[in-house]
Amino acid sequence: MYIYKQIIYYLININLVIVLSLFLLNCENKYINKFPEVHQSIGKPIENITMFSKGNVGLCVVDTFLVIQKGEEKFIQIYSTNSHELLIEFGLEGRGPGEFMGPSLKKFTGYDKENESPIVYVFDFKRQMLNSINILKIVNGIGSPKQESLPFSNFVPFLYYKQKDYYLASTTGQGRFLIYDAKNSNKNIIPYLPNLDFTIHEQSMKTVYRSAVSVDLEKGLIAAAPLFLGELNFFDLKGNLIRSSIFEPRDKFKEELKAGESSFENIKYYIEDLDVKNELIYALNYNTSVNKFSKKTGSFNVKVQVFDWKGQPIKEYHMGDRLITSFAIDSNHKKIYAYSPTEREHTIIKYDMN
Repeated sequence: MYIYKQIIYYLININLVIVLSLFLLNCENKYINKFPEVHQSIGKPIENITMFSKGNVGLCVVDTFLVIQKGEEKFIQIYSTNSHELLIEFGLEGRGPGEFMGPSLKKFTGYDKENESPIVYVFDFKRQMLNSINILKIVNGIGSPKQESLPFSNFVPFLYYKQKDYYLASTTGQGRFLIYDAKNSNKNIIPYLPNLDFTIHEQSMKTVYRSAVSVDLEKGLIAAAPLFLGELNFFDLKGNLIRSSIFEPRDKFKEELKAGESSFENIKYYIEDLDVKNELIYALNYNTSVNKFSKKTGSFNVKVQVFDWKGQPIKEYHMGDRLITSFAIDSNHKKIYAYSPTEREHTIIKYDMN
């Protein structure tokens, strides 16, 4: 009997250790004081590219193509990254094939084996429709983007990722993420995570936790950066929070976060966009107060911060004194393309990563 009790006691202790280890794993935080490498980058406007927009602008580089999405028609431009030649522009406002109402260019891409072409995706949030664009077909004047409706009923302002049957999106005020498995028609709402040591004003939750997102299905990881918190969070594909890399104290703007958006004058916009190239995560950090960003005047200190998928800091690029609001990494030419709405003439800026 004594031996059995000892065995049971041993197993209980082992299970407690396992549970505690899993708990600690799910709550792992990395506090980043500095990046191992810091580069002062000087960008040059690209004179060959003419692009002006009053709305949000999206950039994506795939293979040797720079894709730009504007806020007005013609919504999509495709350039060569070798020559900066405009290859095609298209996309009128409307509800027909190749038309858009509220386009948002995505960073995740695909590949069509049939004609060996890269594919880029544009989510039309007003129509709740995903457009897949076969670049070689479009450039050669063959066909128009393929359109597919979302397989779930929730209205989503942001579609972050879609691959095979896996969808990652955000709903309006219902949590940080919606994860949908189209194969099993399974829908899961992920709450606003990470939990903080204080309470954010309820009506501000959707704004504070609005995320820049990248997904790696092979690694089974979601990287997501909340706009008003200076950190990068990592989830598994089911939405369980694993760890966070924190580069700005969570309580730095504690009182403003508690008070609500009417007090967000001095609080900072942090990471707005993510791009993944060569197993590294590139994060566009506005690093700018709401007040200064709204005025769009003066000098800025925008950064591109680089992490690995363990959340370790790798390097940081300082983008000069320009305001940069969107970017894309060109790993073939070792360049960063960026959009600066404050430039008077040429708004697409090229930075040398070397």
